[in-house]
Amino acid sequence: MTDKPKLNWMNSELVKEGIYNKNVHKQVTAWAAIGNSAAHMKINEFSDIDVKNMISGIINFNATLLK
Repeated sequence: MTDKPKLNWMNSELVKEGIYNKNVHKQVTAWAAIGNSAAHMKINEFSDIDVKNMISGIINFNATLLK
């Protein structure tokens, strides 16, 4: 693969390999959507609390899965 792997593909592969379950898959997808909306200044698509929860969730995700 010459292009960088896309998040959706990697996320699906991690579920297929049993690294995490479909609920975590959905959460990663939601975080990606919030991050993308923020990057494109679509401020009506997320709140401050969404961003705080995303950051907290990613920190916990990394602490759990990157042992």
